[in-house]
Amino acid sequence: MDKKFLVALIVLSLFVFINSVHADSSGGIGATLTVPGSPTPPPSPSPQAGGNAGAGAMNATVPYIDIYVQGVHTIQNAVHAGDNLTFPIDVFGSPFDRLTLVAAQDINSGTINITTEGCQNHSLQEGEIFYDCATVRIDGITVNQYNAANLNFRVSKVWLAIHNVSPSAIGVKKFNDGNMQVLNVNNTGSDIVYYHYTAQFLSFSDFIIYGLPGKVTAGGNCPQVSYACYEILSLCWYWWLLLGLVGVIVWQYYKSEKGNKKRKAKRKSR
Repeated sequence: MDKKFLVALIVLSLFVFINSVHADSSGGIGATLTVPGSPTPPPSPSPQAGGNAGAGAMNATVPYIDIYVQGVHTIQNAVHAGDNLTFPIDVFGSPFDRLTLVAAQDINSGTINITTEGCQNHSLQEGEIFYDCATVRIDGITVNQYNAANLNFRVSKVWLAIHNVSPSAIGVKKFNDGNMQVLNVNNTGSDIVYYHYTAQFLSFSDFIIYGLPGKVTAGGNCPQVSYACYEILSLCWYWWLLLGLVGVIVWQYYKSEKGNKKRKAKRKSR
């Protein structure tokens, strides 16, 4: 077996395993909220005046919405009433997938700022295990302009197994000006590595994902599981299977290398 292929396979397996365990598996809560200030938006693009003098100068601006995810700036087109404003939360290592606003009125402008690294030290109740957090701030968009907001996220199956948390015992709390609200969380499915969820709310603030060991949250939906997790020493069976396959490949490789050395030694002795 080619040595480069073997090394690449082992590295890929370790990467998937470490990423699924999640960097916050220790259960510690972050200390400081760091929300980058909203930089001054770039000038609004304006159509160029045509050569026809009768048309006059065209100074109308094109409406857009500023999106800042971990300080990275993107622009979204204006959203009409009845449509959804959806954009990904593409931050490496973060469990948050995307944010969706269901527009009740036209949303022609505004700023949405999302950070996922470092959150305020909000207190969880005894027994609740911290998983991850995000802070979402909006400016220039009122609550009358949207019917609801949905935050999609995922939770590692390995993290659930390590902390003895049922997939139905995942919750989200929203903290705003000293007030705390427990959000309605729905399980939307699963894959081989994660359970997927969505939380619905009407206002933006600090969000914390947490788990309750050995409990099922009230009103939680029973997830549709594609791959059952049978724990062996606090790890799901498929991780042991993956590690076993890697071990077999490594053993076969060194066995073949040892055989090659013996054959070369015989040829030299002749």
